[in-house]
Amino acid sequence: MAPKVCVNKLKKEMRAFLAEPPPHVPAVHVNEKNMLEWHYLIEGPPDTPYAGGMYIGKLRFPPEYPFKPPAIMMLTPNGRFKTNTRICMSMSDYHPETWNPLWSVAPILTGLLSFMLEDTITAGYLETTDDEKKEFARESVAWALRNKQLAQLFPQLQELPGNGASKSASAAEPPYVDASAPGPSQEDAGGALQKLSLDDGGHPQPNRNTKTRR
Repeated sequence: MAPKVCVNKLKKEMRAFLAEPPPHVPAVHVNEKNMLEWHYLIEGPPDTPYAGGMYIGKLRFPPEYPFKPPAIMMLTPNGRFKTNTRICMSMSDYHPETWNPLWSVAPILTGLLSFMLEDTITAGYLETTDDEKKEFARESVAWALRNKQLAQLFPQLQELPGNGASKSASAAEPPYVDASAPGPSQEDAGGALQKLSLDDGGHPQPNRNTKTRR
Protein backbone atom coordinates (compact mmCIF):
# COMPACT_ATOMS: atom_id res chain seq x y z
CA MET A 1 0.00 0.00 0.00
CA ALA A 2 1.53 3.31 -1.06
CA PRO A 3 2.07 5.99 1.61
CA LYS A 4 0.30 9.33 1.32
CA VAL A 5 3.58 11.13 0.62
CA CYS A 6 4.16 8.95 -2.43
CA VAL A 7 0.61 9.14 -3.81
CA ASN A 8 0.32 12.89 -3.26
CA LYS A 9 3.63 13.45 -5.05
CA LEU A 10 2.49 11.35 -8.00
CA LYS A 11 -0.83 13.19 -8.18
CA LYS A 12 1.03 16.49 -8.29
CA GLU A 13 3.31 15.19 -11.05
CA MET A 14 0.33 13.97 -13.04
CA ARG A 15 -1.26 17.42 -12.96
CA ALA A 16 2.01 19.03 -14.04
CA PHE A 17 2.45 16.56 -16.90
CA LEU A 18 -1.11 17.04 -18.17
CA ALA A 19 -0.61 20.79 -18.10
CA GLU A 20 2.67 20.70 -20.05
CA PRO A 21 3.86 17.39 -21.56
CA PRO A 22 7.58 17.37 -22.48
CA PRO A 23 8.61 17.28 -26.16
CA HIS A 24 8.03 13.92 -27.89
CA VAL A 25 6.24 12.47 -24.83
CA PRO A 26 2.64 13.38 -25.66
CA ALA A 27 0.79 11.29 -23.07
CA VAL A 28 0.87 9.18 -19.95
CA HIS A 29 -1.78 6.90 -18.51
CA VAL A 30 -2.22 6.18 -14.82
CA ASN A 31 -3.88 3.03 -13.54
CA GLU A 32 -6.59 4.41 -11.24
CA LYS A 33 -6.47 1.21 -9.17
CA ASN A 34 -2.70 1.37 -8.75
CA MET A 35 -1.12 4.81 -8.64
CA LEU A 36 2.34 3.25 -8.63
CA GLU A 37 1.99 2.10 -12.24
CA TRP A 38 2.12 4.54 -15.16
CA HIS A 39 2.25 3.91 -18.89
CA TYR A 40 3.87 6.47 -21.17
CA LEU A 41 3.82 7.18 -24.90
CA ILE A 42 7.01 8.34 -26.64
CA GLU A 43 6.99 9.79 -30.15
CA GLY A 44 10.09 9.07 -32.23
CA PRO A 45 11.85 12.39 -32.99
CA PRO A 46 12.36 13.41 -36.64
CA ASP A 47 15.75 12.80 -38.26
CA THR A 48 16.34 9.71 -36.10
CA PRO A 49 15.82 5.99 -36.82
CA TYR A 50 12.76 6.22 -34.57
CA ALA A 51 10.99 8.93 -36.60
CA GLY A 52 7.30 8.19 -37.01
CA GLY A 53 7.34 5.55 -34.29
CA MET A 54 5.05 5.57 -31.24
CA TYR A 55 6.45 3.65 -28.29
CA ILE A 56 4.56 2.56 -25.20
CA GLY A 57 6.41 1.87 -21.98
CA LYS A 58 5.84 1.53 -18.28
CA LEU A 59 7.04 3.22 -15.09
CA ARG A 60 6.74 1.25 -11.85
CA PHE A 61 7.21 3.43 -8.79
CA PRO A 62 8.29 2.07 -5.39
CA PRO A 63 6.19 2.95 -2.32
CA GLU A 64 9.20 5.00 -1.15
CA TYR A 65 8.99 7.36 -4.14
CA PRO A 66 10.20 10.15 -4.44
CA PHE A 67 13.06 8.98 -2.23
CA LYS A 68 13.72 5.92 -4.42
CA PRO A 69 13.66 5.80 -8.26
CA PRO A 70 11.15 3.98 -10.47
CA ALA A 71 11.70 0.95 -12.68
CA ILE A 72 11.56 1.92 -16.36
CA MET A 73 10.52 -0.47 -19.14
CA MET A 74 9.75 -0.29 -22.85
CA LEU A 75 6.89 -2.45 -24.11
CA THR A 76 6.80 -1.63 -27.83
CA PRO A 77 9.48 -3.41 -29.92
CA ASN A 78 11.95 -0.66 -30.81
CA GLY A 79 15.40 -2.05 -31.58
CA ARG A 80 17.12 -0.17 -28.74
CA PHE A 81 15.78 -1.78 -25.56
CA LYS A 82 14.52 -5.25 -24.73
CA THR A 83 10.77 -5.23 -24.21
CA ASN A 84 9.18 -5.57 -20.76
CA THR A 85 12.65 -5.49 -19.21
CA ARG A 86 14.03 -3.03 -16.68
CA ILE A 87 16.31 -0.46 -18.32
CA CYS A 88 19.58 0.48 -16.66
CA MET A 89 20.06 4.25 -16.58
CA SER A 90 20.99 6.85 -13.99
CA MET A 91 17.35 7.81 -13.32
CA SER A 92 16.07 4.25 -12.89
CA ASP A 93 16.00 1.78 -10.02
CA TYR A 94 19.27 0.29 -11.33
CA HIS A 95 21.12 3.26 -9.84
CA PRO A 96 19.51 4.42 -6.59
CA GLU A 97 22.85 6.00 -5.65
CA THR A 98 22.48 8.59 -8.44
CA TRP A 99 18.78 9.26 -7.88
CA ASN A 100 17.68 12.81 -7.01
CA PRO A 101 14.32 13.07 -5.15
CA LEU A 102 13.70 16.40 -6.89
CA TRP A 103 13.35 14.65 -10.25
CA SER A 104 9.85 13.99 -11.57
CA VAL A 105 8.10 12.05 -14.33
CA ALA A 106 8.71 14.65 -17.07
CA PRO A 107 12.53 14.76 -16.73
CA ILE A 108 12.63 10.97 -16.26
CA LEU A 109 10.90 10.41 -19.60
CA THR A 110 12.93 13.14 -21.29
CA GLY A 111 16.07 11.41 -20.03
CA LEU A 112 14.79 8.07 -21.29
CA LEU A 113 14.22 9.50 -24.76
CA SER A 114 17.71 11.01 -24.81
CA PHE A 115 19.16 7.67 -23.71
CA MET A 116 17.15 5.90 -26.41
CA LEU A 117 18.87 8.03 -29.07
CA GLU A 118 22.32 6.98 -27.85
CA ASP A 119 24.15 3.71 -28.50
CA THR A 120 25.31 3.20 -24.92
CA ILE A 121 25.59 -0.47 -23.98
CA THR A 122 23.70 -1.23 -20.77
CA ALA A 123 21.38 -3.76 -19.15
CA GLY A 124 18.25 -4.09 -21.26
CA TYR A 125 20.17 -3.02 -24.40
CA LEU A 126 19.65 -4.43 -27.91
CA GLU A 127 22.11 -4.19 -30.80
CA THR A 128 20.29 -3.51 -34.09
CA THR A 129 20.94 -1.55 -37.28
CA ASP A 130 19.32 1.77 -38.10
CA ASP A 131 17.31 0.05 -40.82
CA GLU A 132 15.93 -2.40 -38.29
CA LYS A 133 15.03 0.44 -35.93
CA LYS A 134 13.23 2.19 -38.79
CA GLU A 135 11.25 -0.98 -39.50
CA PHE A 136 10.21 -1.21 -35.87
CA ALA A 137 9.18 2.46 -36.02
CA ARG A 138 7.01 1.83 -39.09
CA GLU A 139 5.31 -1.08 -37.35
CA SER A 140 4.99 0.42 -33.86
CA VAL A 141 1.43 1.76 -34.17
CA ALA A 142 0.13 -1.45 -35.74
CA TRP A 143 1.83 -3.45 -32.98
CA ALA A 144 0.16 -1.38 -30.27
CA LEU A 145 -3.26 -1.70 -31.88
CA ARG A 146 -2.90 -5.48 -32.07
CA ASN A 147 -2.35 -5.43 -28.29
CA LYS A 148 -5.79 -4.28 -27.19
CA GLN A 149 -4.92 -3.75 -23.53
CA LEU A 150 -2.25 -1.24 -24.51
CA ALA A 151 -4.16 0.35 -27.40
CA GLN A 152 -7.06 1.34 -25.17
CA LEU A 153 -4.68 3.27 -22.91
CA PHE A 154 -3.84 5.65 -25.77
CA PRO A 155 -6.87 5.99 -28.09
CA GLN A 156 -5.06 8.66 -30.14
CA LEU A 157 -3.12 5.82 -31.78
CA GLN A 158 -6.26 4.83 -33.68
CA GLU A 159 -6.05 8.05 -35.69
CA LEU A 160 -2.40 7.72 -36.76
CA PRO A 161 -1.12 6.46 -40.13
CA GLY A 162 0.14 2.90 -40.15
CA ASN A 163 -2.49 1.62 -37.76
CA GLY A 164 -3.32 -1.45 -39.79
CA ALA A 165 -1.88 -4.84 -38.93
CA SER A 166 0.78 -6.08 -41.34
CA LYS A 167 3.29 -8.89 -41.65
CA SER A 168 6.70 -7.90 -40.32
CA ALA A 169 9.32 -8.69 -37.73
CA SER A 170 7.30 -6.89 -35.07
CA ALA A 171 4.17 -8.81 -36.01
CA ALA A 172 5.92 -11.91 -34.70
CA GLU A 173 5.97 -10.42 -31.21
CA PRO A 174 3.57 -12.24 -28.84
CA PRO A 175 0.65 -10.17 -27.52
CA TYR A 176 1.40 -8.07 -24.46
CA VAL A 177 -0.64 -9.27 -21.48
CA ASP A 178 -1.02 -7.13 -18.37
CA ALA A 179 -3.56 -8.27 -15.82
CA SER A 180 -3.64 -4.81 -14.25
CA ALA A 181 -4.63 -3.03 -17.48
CA PRO A 182 -8.03 -1.30 -17.32
CA GLY A 183 -11.14 -2.44 -19.17
CA PRO A 184 -13.09 -0.44 -21.78
CA SER A 185 -14.71 1.65 -19.06
CA GLN A 186 -11.38 3.03 -17.89
CA GLU A 187 -11.39 6.79 -17.58
CA ASP A 188 -8.70 9.01 -19.04
CA ALA A 189 -5.83 10.16 -16.86
CA GLY A 190 -7.43 13.45 -15.92
CA GLY A 191 -10.68 11.88 -14.80
CA ALA A 192 -8.99 9.03 -12.99
CA LEU A 193 -6.84 11.49 -11.07
CA GLN A 194 -9.93 12.92 -9.41
CA LYS A 195 -10.89 9.49 -8.04
CA LEU A 196 -7.55 8.16 -6.85
CA SER A 197 -7.49 7.02 -3.25
CA LEU A 198 -4.61 7.79 -0.91
CA ASP A 199 -4.49 4.05 -0.19
CA ASP A 200 -3.51 2.93 -3.70
CA GLY A 201 -0.64 0.44 -3.80
CA GLY A 202 1.49 -1.55 -6.19
CA HIS A 203 1.85 -5.15 -7.23
CA PRO A 204 4.34 -7.00 -9.42
CA GLN A 205 3.81 -7.27 -13.16
CA PRO A 206 4.28 -10.29 -15.42
CA ASN A 207 7.46 -10.52 -17.48
CA ARG A 208 7.79 -11.56 -21.14
CA ASN A 209 10.93 -13.16 -22.58
CA THR A 210 12.69 -11.34 -25.37
CA LYS A 211 15.64 -12.22 -27.55
CA THR A 212 18.76 -10.09 -27.81
CA ARG A 213 20.09 -9.53 -31.28
CA ARG A 214 23.87 -9.95 -31.47
